[in-house]
Amino acid sequence: MISITFRRRLASAALGLALLGCQAIETTSPSSNQIPGPQFVISPWSSLEKQLQASLKTLTCSIEPISYAKAAIGPAGGTLRIGRHTLTVPAGALSTTVEISGLTVMDATASVHLYPSGLVFRTPATLRLDYGHCDKIKNTKFVVYTDDDALRILEVMPSADRPAKNFVEGKLDHFSRYAVAW
Repeated sequence: MISITFRRRLASAALGLALLGCQAIETTSPSSNQIPGPQFVISPWSSLEKQLQASLKTLTCSIEPISYAKAAIGPAGGTLRIGRHTLTVPAGALSTTVEISGLTVMDATASVHLYPSGLVFRTPATLRLDYGHCDKIKNTKFVVYTDDDALRILEVMPSADRPAKNFVEGKLDHFSRYAVAW
């Protein structure tokens, strides 16, 4: 069995190497009076990134009440706030109006289920997961696609961690359950 310390070192090394070869995109076009938007780490899956994925685990948080929200979001885009978390669908991401809903459950993760499951976007939506109620971990956080129990990480989403504000944003191209991992 690999020790936690070794896994963290491997994750840090993998992240550092992955970031050396990554591209970054801005979510806004900054003008002289505008603050640049978050930078999202984008790169193809490699064996190094798969090792990073294998070393990540979901962040442990205090249990909070269940939150549920729904909204009709269409071609013009829109925003859905689910408890501490926010989903933003950009204009043009959907071709028709869809009833979108989100649910947080009473468990020890910063996570949200998004419905309808499998909904696919033309342009990625942005999910902001708040982790202010979680363990204070200095490692970089990521938005991850998980199984229904948030125990198995299936994919690491392009993410931008904002530790000073206690949230991480991830780019989503489909709906499922997403959580914060480190």
